[in-house]
Amino acid sequence: MMNETKLRYCVLTLAGEDKVSIAKQLGLSRQTLYNWDETAEVKEELERIHDEIKGAATEKITGRLSLYIDQLHDLAMNNSDKRTQGQILQYLVDKVLGRNATRIETINSEDKDRVAVDILEEELADFEREEQRLQVIK
Repeated sequence: MMNETKLRYCVLTLAGEDKVSIAKQLGLSRQTLYNWDETAEVKEELERIHDEIKGAATEKITGRLSLYIDQLHDLAMNNSDKRTQGQILQYLVDKVLGRNATRIETINSEDKDRVAVDILEEELADFEREEQRLQVIK
């Protein structure tokens, strides 16, 4: 059975904490944590929590997908830079056709600075951080 300390270890690990920080927080040695990593119990719990977070994030994104598509479309149609319009529209087409398209580069026409926009992954990352923060609080 998964005890509370191992469960906190799993949550902190998935939150991106390093072994040194986790060991200090839990009052354990790093070697103990490495040993736990090799157990089926911890491996299964890490996978379970990861799947739970991923499922919740997928649900959230799926629920907002229509909004995201509309915003991308509006961004493309209302942008005076034809190159940016093309990139956004190509992104949308690639996603519908199942092609790998995870990043859109836009150019701010006023200052010509390149800004990397990764709308879906940003939203997913924000959601995962919030979910992990809530899990740590529990």
